[in-house]
Amino acid sequence: MNIKHNSKKNYNAIICSDHLNALGIVISLNKIGFKGRCFCISVGIKDNCITKYYPRLCRTLNITKKDAENLPLWIEKKFPLCDNTNFVFFTNEQFHYQFKRKYKNKPPLNLKYKLGSINNIDIICDKSKLYHYISTKGFIDTPITIPSSKNPFDVFGPSFFLRIKKSWDGIKELPRGIIITSENDFIKTIKFLEQKNISKSEYVYQELLDTTPKNNISIVGWHDKNFKKYFTTRPLYRINSGAALAIEFCKPFSNSIEITQSILEDLDYNGPFEIEYIRNPKDKKLKIIEINPRFWLQHSLIEENYDHILIRKYLNQEIDNFNNFNINKNSWVSTIQVIPLFLRKNFGVLKYINSESIYYPSWNVAIRYLLFKKFKKIRKSN
Repeated sequence: MNIKHNSKKNYNAIICSDHLNALGIVISLNKIGFKGRCFCISVGIKDNCITKYYPRLCRTLNITKKDAENLPLWIEKKFPLCDNTNFVFFTNEQFHYQFKRKYKNKPPLNLKYKLGSINNIDIICDKSKLYHYISTKGFIDTPITIPSSKNPFDVFGPSFFLRIKKSWDGIKELPRGIIITSENDFIKTIKFLEQKNISKSEYVYQELLDTTPKNNISIVGWHDKNFKKYFTTRPLYRINSGAALAIEFCKPFSNSIEITQSILEDLDYNGPFEIEYIRNPKDKKLKIIEINPRFWLQHSLIEENYDHILIRKYLNQEIDNFNNFNINKNSWVSTIQVIPLFLRKNFGVLKYINSESIYYPSWNVAIRYLLFKKFKKIRKSN
């Protein structure tokens, strides 16, 4: 793959994803008039990904798994830093460790990226280490969690949560956490993990928490030593995997903003973030679930309402006073997840479909994307 370079310096936005998270960044870059080229990275040969439906806004580059295993080197070869300034955007933790290993605390001048906290990546990306850190510091409660060497039924009874410690093993995405409701569920899940070559050391057992919208929020935004801007969102509708397909702004829980700031300051955090909390409906106490050190799925809800504040900050642009912005769009909806629900005659999400919602991707793209997947599945079965 050859990328042509001009003699003058190029400004490149290199987004390490090809899905909804990446689309939000692409659209924000376009709306703020980014004077450069926009590339989305797709690992492996894919003929159907969201960003490919927006060729006027970005170019999607398919790279091999071998190149993905050393992405910093691939970027430097394709976009040499002698004549390029590269802004690298992360929408998951797939490449965080690579960038830390290669550049440590001193990235090249013309390579701009945010890992959240370089010195504390393990704490942030490993749930068990995060819970130990939070408990030791005494910031907030954490979910009751036991190692996989123990019998979860003795501790939690018939229902509990099997949580994978990390979301990624190198460039390999690991399964989401799995709800267990019976011994049969447990046996099937363990077999599934063994088939995926996930060892017992890679997961833990955890108490089940109430993830209904009124008890589940995320404090999100930007944090560094000189600039702090926090917002609060909550999931309105979840699908079976646990992923939220509709999100809205909401009020923070008591002390959640202060707790967030304390944690991020202690971690010496720098960049965009999401911290998820769950509240016990009985005693109203909060528990921290995870920290996402990057752009997250619904960051576009903030960008659309606050003049793309996160992307501007990532590009190191001057930020005006955003305290008085009016919220014109109150919810974010994933169209590629909503449409299949409609086809299954599940209309519970309809209450969130209105003129004040942000839709990613557009309905037109969502239909084309889903039809392509459907036809491809049919062709394979034949």
